[in-house]
Amino acid sequence: MISYKSVSLLLVVPVALGLILLSIAGDLTPPSDALDNGQPVSHMKTLNEVEPRTLIDQLPFAISNSGSYYLAADLSGGAGVTGITITCSRVDLDLNGFSLKGESGSWYGIKTAGSGLHNISIHDGVVKGWGFDGINVSGASNGRIYNMSAYTNGQTGGAGIYLGSRWLIKDCVVSANGGHGLNTGTEATVENVKASKNSGAGIRVLNYSMITKCIAKDNGGHGLWTTYNSTVKDCLSDNNGNHGIYVEYYNMIIGNNCSWNNSAGIYIYGDYNRVEKNHCVRGSYGIQCHTSADKNLIIGNTAMASATAFSVTADDRLGEILDWSTMSATFTNYNPWANFEFEPL
Repeated sequence: MISYKSVSLLLVVPVALGLILLSIAGDLTPPSDALDNGQPVSHMKTLNEVEPRTLIDQLPFAISNSGSYYLAADLSGGAGVTGITITCSRVDLDLNGFSLKGESGSWYGIKTAGSGLHNISIHDGVVKGWGFDGINVSGASNGRIYNMSAYTNGQTGGAGIYLGSRWLIKDCVVSANGGHGLNTGTEATVENVKASKNSGAGIRVLNYSMITKCIAKDNGGHGLWTTYNSTVKDCLSDNNGNHGIYVEYYNMIIGNNCSWNNSAGIYIYGDYNRVEKNHCVRGSYGIQCHTSADKNLIIGNTAMASATAFSVTADDRLGEILDWSTMSATFTNYNPWANFEFEPL
């Protein structure tokens, strides 16, 4: 039997809970901007408002306003066509996994036009088959190219990718292009780029640049080519038609693997270079200096199965050479600067 007190309690509790919920909910009157003539106003944003991007759905296409652009399908360009022309700074071009394909007689896949352009990013796609360079942004600076493939471009001598100054290029492939695979301006950072089967050099950089963790293989010219004040580190250069690494002035060439190149594993053309801890196999020379080169420091390298292991001038400085033919299975020479010569041909 339910008592009077129990009934009173059952009535009071729901009322109290309702008052508490009303207190938490606050004012239930809609704000003045929530309705328009009594109808709810939408506050949803479109995808373009959340992430404003412009679709490129046909070629040729000109980018003349800063912003973000993308592909949603493979696109082709025919004779006399440059696929995408960029005439402004601060552009992000996302190929979105798709390809720009050049047909017979086409010009450039992607090209900048005008001076002083900067802060351009090109990424995540393929440029192939263009008559001149696959990507030519030589007139722009301070840009980035990543996750791109450029192949079979420039059959009249153009590059896969041709950059201006202060570009970062990373995680790319440049293959079977008619000129150099990658050709950069000054102050380039080149990381994890594979350059193969290009008619010219695999990768060529100008002054004050860095090449790291790259592969240059089966190119018609030099595998890697650096001019002034640059560093080549932790790279592989294999089976190239000329030198594995071609070095001009004031460079550091450290910890690279140069094998089976047609001429020298490392060729030093100029002066004041430091060549250290590289591994050179086969080729006409392991490490070779031009007859006029001087003041180069060559230490801690190995040259194996080359016709001539080390060829330097009187003004270069070469660490002691330990010759395989005069060494026992165990040796006790602890010279930290020593170079090693094994099994000369």
